[in-house]
Amino acid sequence: MGRKQADTGIPVIELNGERFEVKYGILATRSIERELGKPINVVLEEFDAGNLNITALTTIIWAGLLHARRKLTPELVSIWLEAEDVDFREVAKTCCTELGASMRRLLRLDESGDDGENEAKN
Repeated sequence: MGRKQADTGIPVIELNGERFEVKYGILATRSIERELGKPINVVLEEFDAGNLNITALTTIIWAGLLHARRKLTPELVSIWLEAEDVDFREVAKTCCTELGASMRRLLRLDESGDDGENEAKN
């Protein structure tokens, strides 16, 4: 269900008989924040703590597909996720993991938590 494209390294999920690359840029991040009514850092903290509900997980999955289909809705993604051949947990894990990695890249954070402040001070 969730695997990386060999040539791009971008995660791919299968929904509704289609393969989708999962990407989280500014559009996806803004969409998540708007839909859930909270900043992305709070969403990521909730994911790390294992405290995301179905609405949040579905929203994250949906937002990761917006680059390919701008008119896609959370409701349609919810329907796709209910299909018998979809492993919701695996799709959600793939998408949440990519969201975290994308935010680290976008915000230029490394694994140590250095957000570039030291570089800016020098």
